[in-house]
Parts: sequence; C-alpha cells; structure tokens
Amino acid sequence: MEICNMENSNKHTRRNVLFIVPIFIIGFVFLVFIGFNMTSNVFDEYPVLKNDEAVYETITFVEKYKGTTLIETKSGKTLGLRAFISSNCNNILYDYAVVGDSLVHKPGSRLLYLYKKETGEKIRFELDFLED
Repeated sequence: MEICNMENSNKHTRRNVLFIVPIFIIGFVFLVFIGFNMTSNVFDEYPVLKNDEAVYETITFVEKYKGTTLIETKSGKTLGLRAFISSNCNNILYDYAVVGDSLVHKPGSRLLYLYKKETGEKIRFELDFLED
C-alpha cells in the first residue's frame, strides 16, 4: 500500500514540475521583454543630448535613470544627459542638479555647466555623447 502511495506522489510531483517550469520560463522572457521596452520608452521621452545642440535651460524636473540624468525644463524641453565631473566619473549630474538650477551647453562642446540657483556656484561637467 505504501509503495502505491509513493508512486502516486512521485507522479504528482513530476506533473507539478512539468507545469511550473514552463511558467517560470515564460515569466522570465516576459520580464526581460518588458525591461527592454521600458528602457526604449524612457529614451524616446528623454532624448539624449547631441553634441550640436545648444542648451540654455532652467530645470523643473530631475531624475536618475541607469547612469543618465533625465531633465525637464521650464520651456518644456526634455533631455537625457550623461554628464560627469571630469575628475571623478562617479559624480554624475543627478547628484548636483535640483529644480531651479540652470544648464548651459554650447554646440560643439563636450562641457556642460550647471549654475546652482541657491549659491550661484558654477559646476563644470563633461558630457558623454552616445553618438561618438
């Protein structure tokens, strides 16, 4: 009697595994697909600054996303900026920028300046352009 119960138990366990494993695989593929789509949508909404673009803007929104600083400005412009203090790539623009600060980038330059509203301080950042 016990042998029969063990065989039935093993059959149920195998069926459960055969049912659960495909669900995990499908779930994993689904999550990876969604992750790629979310990244794509972010950079559609916040296009990465190009070297030939000029920026003279006041920040109204700032957020960090995968090493990129997402900015919205008073004029309604949205930007994705990969900007670092040149002496230390760990210091990104997001760590310094707050609402009310101003950004300046001249076309053809690899430099971006952040003007702090509260102190008037000017902080120099080096831009990492993805098209280079």
